[in-house]
Amino acid sequence: MAASAAITDSRAGTPGCAVDVGASFICDPKSVNRMQDRAYYRDSEMMKKILSNFWETILAACVVVLCVGVFMQVLLRYAIKVSFPATEEIVSISFIYTIFLGAAVGMKRMEHLNIDFLLKRAPPGLQKVFHLLVAAGTALFLFFVVREGIGFVRDSYTQTTTYLNLPMSYSYAAIPGSGLIMLYYLAKRTFAFIRSGCASAETEGHP
Repeated sequence: MAASAAITDSRAGTPGCAVDVGASFICDPKSVNRMQDRAYYRDSEMMKKILSNFWETILAACVVVLCVGVFMQVLLRYAIKVSFPATEEIVSISFIYTIFLGAAVGMKRMEHLNIDFLLKRAPPGLQKVFHLLVAAGTALFLFFVVREGIGFVRDSYTQTTTYLNLPMSYSYAAIPGSGLIMLYYLAKRTFAFIRSGCASAETEGHP
């Protein structure tokens, strides 16, 4: 018995695709293109979300390493009466990166402490001037942090940690690294402020 009716392919779950009984798998090209576009958009949105939280993810990993390391130190030292000095160095390095990456994430989210009691009572034009002056001063300070941090990294490369035998520059690299990250987000916010004005810059959400 010849069958010409088409049935929906439940295996693929693809709208616009069908199987001719006794024939091959058939798909409508337009439906396939729409599906591919949706999949590409979904993947691109997921990638944007991952990249937008990249530094937060690294910061969370540092916090996890820090907490686990401290817990293991306490457990081994007071419960089992055994000490692993290398754990102290891991905790120290993760603590340093937690501090400086936390500062960078704070700059990204504009969550550093601001004392703007008088600024909010200034005229809008003067507010913009003050914002730009604060941004310039912050950029100058961060430039100094990056420059001095690079000097620390360069001078400490030949020094190593006691137990892990890692160059001390690995720890000091957090200083210029976080400074560069903060400079990037500061510049991004400042350019957005200049383009969109005082009100829109203050209400702008997370990047």
